[in-house]
Amino acid sequence: MRVFFIVQFCIVLLGALPVHANWKGREIASYPLGQNLSAREACRNAIQQTKLNALSQAGLETLSFQQFELCSETQREVECQLFQDTINKYDGGYISQFEILSQTIAKDDFQGLSCQVSAEIEVKRYKENHDPNFVFRASLEPGTILRDDEIIEIHGEINQDTYIYLLNWYPDIDDEHYYLIWEPDEPMKPHQFVVDTLYGKVLTTAFPHDQNLDETNEVIIVLATKTPFDLLEKEQTTRFYQRLDDLGRQEWRLQYLAYRLLR
Repeated sequence: MRVFFIVQFCIVLLGALPVHANWKGREIASYPLGQNLSAREACRNAIQQTKLNALSQAGLETLSFQQFELCSETQREVECQLFQDTINKYDGGYISQFEILSQTIAKDDFQGLSCQVSAEIEVKRYKENHDPNFVFRASLEPGTILRDDEIIEIHGEINQDTYIYLLNWYPDIDDEHYYLIWEPDEPMKPHQFVVDTLYGKVLTTAFPHDQNLDETNEVIIVLATKTPFDLLEKEQTTRFYQRLDDLGRQEWRLQYLAYRLLR
């Protein structure tokens, strides 16, 4: 399988953009079915596209970091890019409400079948800006293309006492929830750190057993907070961001470590 780099140059341009208020409205999107794409997968992608459109309507167009993403050179290349774009737009706000109004399979303009979705969506911007003196970074090793049962490590750095939480997101299976995989007993001291074990076990990837595809998108979410932050084992995404907003953006930092997992 050949792969290639999609390089996204992510430049902070917030100062040059107008300030946008919270946004609420109806978004419509469609996604074509294909030889290797079921109706369920096409509808999931159409739903994701409505969310991406809403985030754009709210003015969340800019990114705060430079990221290099490897996407497989297959029919799923477009899905990979859609998934990556949506993650990147969560930098300045979040979807607080989402309701599907209709979801149908119908012929499109090219006489093929597409899943057409209409949704009512509300997007909120965070009430505060980040604390510029709270330094946090994280990266995933050995990279962004991984295989089943591959050993991985999370490398990071903090400049003050920090609580580090790890969550998994499986957008190809359940894009509405985050799953807690690690919560700290005490804060880390300021230093560079490596997470390579969880509860005494080596940190490895695991391809989902119920996936029929040869590859899937996954994300490790690294949350850094100044104070303890309670999380459920299965956290609804909208509730997760609302609670972070209530905590105050000065109190936390968040990084998405996205990767493609191959069987």
